[in-house]
Amino acid sequence: MTTALIIIGIVAGTFMAFRFSNKIAVKRLNQENKEICDAHQQIEYPELEKNVQFRIMETGDYSPISNLIPGLKTKRTPHILLKHYIKISKNDFKEYLWNSNFLERHKIENAPPRLGCIFFCLSDSSTP
Repeated sequence: MTTALIIIGIVAGTFMAFRFSNKIAVKRLNQENKEICDAHQQIEYPELEKNVQFRIMETGDYSPISNLIPGLKTKRTPHILLKHYIKISKNDFKEYLWNSNFLERHKIENAPPRLGCIFFCLSDSSTP
């Protein structure tokens, strides 16, 4: 009986410690996001070139946005900033992807061998 109470106490204590540390981490992350957003608001969200916007949307690399403010200690970019910097339309982006040969570059046949994983191709012939 006492062993069960000790185990329950340890589990509850561990749970409370994780919950407390999680609250601290979330609070710190929210503070960092607020600082980043305030810094971008101070420079009044300068417009990015269309090619930079296309590259951000295609690759998910937000470094052009984070490099606008070199003084920040973190190089993260909150997703909420995208609505201030990405001004291209869906049709423009679709046309860019079509013209940049995006579909051809992402076919399985064109995958680099260094990926280290197995690709499965559906075809009529079953070759090993």
